[in-house]
Amino acid sequence: MSAADATRDDIFEILDAVKDPEVPVLSVVELGIVRGARVEGNAVTITVTPTYSGCPAMRVIEEDIRSALLAHGFGVIHVEAVYAPVLQGAPLVSNKSVWRNFPNVRNERWFAGNTVLIGDALRTAHFSIGSGTRLAMEDAIALAKALREQPLPKALPAFVAARRPIVDKLVAAADASGAWYDNFPQHMKHAPRDFAWSYIQRSGRIDPARLARTSPRFART
Repeated sequence: MSAADATRDDIFEILDAVKDPEVPVLSVVELGIVRGARVEGNAVTITVTPTYSGCPAMRVIEEDIRSALLAHGFGVIHVEAVYAPVLQGAPLVSNKSVWRNFPNVRNERWFAGNTVLIGDALRTAHFSIGSGTRLAMEDAIALAKALREQPLPKALPAFVAARRPIVDKLVAAADASGAWYDNFPQHMKHAPRDFAWSYIQRSGRIDPARLARTSPRFART
């Protein structure tokens, strides 16, 4: 298939391989983020609707969409964010959100008897990294897998053993990001580029090599 001959269905099939960075078991097509595709020669315009306004994962999703289409021969790729399909004519309004002390929930024991904690009931991840939904869904998936493969007395410890290292790493990143925001006035004293670099590195998940892949122009400055 050449880029010029691609149909909307072909584009959606390509993008079905692009996984959501927060819930990598689902694609951006399955989540309904990709709303449309328009092909003109070797150029393609993709319309996307974020799962919520200001979604921090959208930059990564847009880059992954471009990478997937470049690999299939498209030379010019535009990604446009649109909100009209989900708003259905309603206006955008402020949610009147305020900064607050984040409730850090931690549980050393993940289960008791046949009762298991997952998601925010088990532990919270600071909202500045936007991974709370991802953790909850991956907990549920891992728990279902453990229960399917082993009897209950063995399944629950296996679930904890499989998930705890992953969860601890992500929660540590969330805590680091939250701490960065707690000291926001100090960061405001930095020069613009130093401020941006501090923000990008706040969770410890993006190193210079990864930044060079996702934002090469910024990395070169």
